[in-house]
Amino acid sequence: MNANTNVFQTAMKKIVSRPEFGIILALVLMMVFFSLLSDPFLTSKNILNIIRQISFVGILAMGMTMVLTCGDIDLSVGAVYYMSAVAMSACLVAGAPIWLAITVGMLLGLGSGALNGFLVTQIGLPSFIGTLGTTNIIRGAALVATNGFAIALNSNTVRDPGLETFKWAASGQAFDFIPMMAIFLAIIAVIAFIIYHKTLLGFHFRAVGSSSDAAIAAGINTKSVRMTAFIICGPLASFGGIMMAAFLTNIQASIGSGMELSVIAPCIIGGTSISGGKGSIVGTIVGCLIVGVLSNGLILLGVSSWWQVVIQGIIIVGAVAFDLMTQKGKGSLKAV
Repeated sequence: MNANTNVFQTAMKKIVSRPEFGIILALVLMMVFFSLLSDPFLTSKNILNIIRQISFVGILAMGMTMVLTCGDIDLSVGAVYYMSAVAMSACLVAGAPIWLAITVGMLLGLGSGALNGFLVTQIGLPSFIGTLGTTNIIRGAALVATNGFAIALNSNTVRDPGLETFKWAASGQAFDFIPMMAIFLAIIAVIAFIIYHKTLLGFHFRAVGSSSDAAIAAGINTKSVRMTAFIICGPLASFGGIMMAAFLTNIQASIGSGMELSVIAPCIIGGTSISGGKGSIVGTIVGCLIVGVLSNGLILLGVSSWWQVVIQGIIIVGAVAFDLMTQKGKGSLKAV
């Protein structure tokens, strides 16, 4: 009996000591709260809807976690999201096969990530300023290319017979139950977890974010590490935008506008430090779920969308404030 008790206590201590325990508990309590106030909340249809909704942001948040961990920030993800959706859609309407259109969109994301990394690591621009500038450049170029008009993807505008399959990949369900976007998010999250937590590159992300000087002294090429984080973030933003285009089938100029905050929020809520050096892929996923559950629950309760923005802002400020308080005494905040 005592042996079993000790094993149980040891297991509980390990669970409670996990950095994600607090936010997982917060997620559970939030779900209990909304389930008590709204009967439809815990239905399988609604839960799957939440998972589908967070999948688009979650994919981008995987890359943002790596960038933030390095002590940088990428404000261009929303613009890359939109540009890739526009480029892919324009290629389809022009008659290109789906695989080529997707490749073009992904290459633009890769190029955008490389551009951001170059400006930050080689030119020396603070990542906040550098990516803010590329945000305007990228979104502006996409708007100029389309003249601000929407692009529709349907059987009248796209000749590729695989269009319906492509649309199903973004909006359909595997086995008539699991949202396809949730599967994509799960695959990307597993890969991100391995890179971030199980490889030397992930260790370098945290080392560079914790202390760039110490990382250099240890022989780490900090510029290369930071560049890699941006290069990972860019294509993930592209993939999210491409899949959103397939999901909506009508690409408006407003797509991705202000999305950077929606991507950064779950990272910070999930425990990624705004000053760098600390983060968790699992925490980011839980952060996405918290934001998704909060938004969905407030909608079911009839709360105004304007108040939802206010509440989300309060949560972000609270999460950043908490992070800064826990970092106090460990060094000054790194300029981003």
